[in-house]
Amino acid sequence: TGHMAIDPATRDSLEICRTQTGSMAGGLLACIDRCVAAPGRRLLAADLSAPLTRTQAIEARLALVQWLHEAPIRRARVREALKAMPDIGRALGRLVAGRGSPRDLALLRDGLTASAVLKAELEAQPDRPDLLASLLPELGGHAAMTDRLAVALVDSPPLDASKGGYIAEGYDAALDSLRSASQDGRRAIAALEARYRELTGV
Repeated sequence: TGHMAIDPATRDSLEICRTQTGSMAGGLLACIDRCVAAPGRRLLAADLSAPLTRTQAIEARLALVQWLHEAPIRRARVREALKAMPDIGRALGRLVAGRGSPRDLALLRDGLTASAVLKAELEAQPDRPDLLASLLPELGGHAAMTDRLAVALVDSPPLDASKGGYIAEGYDAALDSLRSASQDGRRAIAALEARYRELTGV
């Protein structure tokens, strides 16, 4: 794979992610971490724990770093875009494990939509490094899923699926019919109560 896995004992001795006392503060990761989002922090930790070994891969990564470093405005825009994205990896992990919620589906929808916007912006940039060009396709290609989630879900779904209220109006005719019947039934009962109050004076 082009990575060198560092065994746990060596990793602990080098204090890459934690110090030997178990504290994250003081480890290499804490000293160099400038990530703006949790997925980036996890990726940085993984890269430090299993560094690249192939010269070509190292040079490709350095070329991408240089491309971002030499353009502060471009770098700031990418950082802001990444900072605004939800943690898709965690949401997807919960969904795959069967512990997901409607909110996780919304995080997936919003994150994939934001990644497609970032992809379009980066594709418009000149002189893209080869590594970035190879990564960009992975940021897109999810339009069918995001379109379906956008139609199916309300803007801000609840965390608890058992209480309902997360499927958008117009997505499912049968559900819309049940909702309408429920609302009409409540209105009919309220009108009947008002009528009996008037008749009985109670």
